[in-house]
Amino acid sequence: MGVSYVTYKVTLKCNYNCDFCYQSRDFDDDLAIDEVKKAISKIRREGCDMLLLSGGEPLMRPDIEEIISYATKEGLNTKMATNGVLLSKSKLASLADAGLDDIYISVGDMTDTNRLEILRRTKEMFKDCGIIKPILGVNVITSKSFVINIDKYMEWLEKLGIKVVFLLLPKPGLDNSWFERERLTLPLYLKLCKDIFTWKEKFIIHTDCSFLLFRRAISSGSKSDSEDEYKCPGGKNGFLLDNEGYVYPCSRFDEGQFCAGSILHKDIESFMQSDGFERFYNVLKKESSLFPPCLQKVRKH
Repeated sequence: MGVSYVTYKVTLKCNYNCDFCYQSRDFDDDLAIDEVKKAISKIRREGCDMLLLSGGEPLMRPDIEEIISYATKEGLNTKMATNGVLLSKSKLASLADAGLDDIYISVGDMTDTNRLEILRRTKEMFKDCGIIKPILGVNVITSKSFVINIDKYMEWLEKLGIKVVFLLLPKPGLDNSWFERERLTLPLYLKLCKDIFTWKEKFIIHTDCSFLLFRRAISSGSKSDSEDEYKCPGGKNGFLLDNEGYVYPCSRFDEGQFCAGSILHKDIESFMQSDGFERFYNVLKKESSLFPPCLQKVRKH
């Protein structure tokens, strides 16, 4: 099975400092635009059809529209995750002109009123500019606080007119105390799954791969479920491309030991067979606890 998606951290620079963020604060040099285009062309040739631009904060790259335009012309479905702070009507229009397919506003776990105001303002800009594409969605971290109050938050999103919601399980970040405080217990996870079923009639709800891995763990390997459905896609169906062009199997496993090399100097097949990816596969094989390795992993900074 070939690579179908790539998450590309176009920059590590960010104008926020979130407790739940697991991104390193090391601001290395970003790839030059010519190198970015070379990388995009390579992943497209290998059959990739979806590119997620993230960071850091991708809008801090002054050439972000050029990156988007090149990716879409190459035939990639191009999405972007942003905190939305730098969005304006003119910036939104330029992103639309570049061909961006989807834009997700990251609102954390929806407990920060400032983030919700940014989302509300962004929705108003879409309306004022008459923009249909990119499609507007939200990234939500399903923390304990969110799950307990999920109906209130989902009702707010519905009233605002948001139709696309991407749910991400909380993961260990730079501030591990936040994760320990907000990570889901099994009862809360089961509540969340039930609530998602209730709300899916009103929203297009996407979830990250951790949901499938967690479900697999708590099902104790039920034979009634497809084995393939729960396999981690990291390093197989997709991978992470960092701001310097280095390839990793997953955004949660981007330390040096998992690095497969530079996308500028190797082909995709060699990444899959690299020592770095093999170390990642071995981590998955050793998984034995309730939480998948991506949810229990603690970064050391």
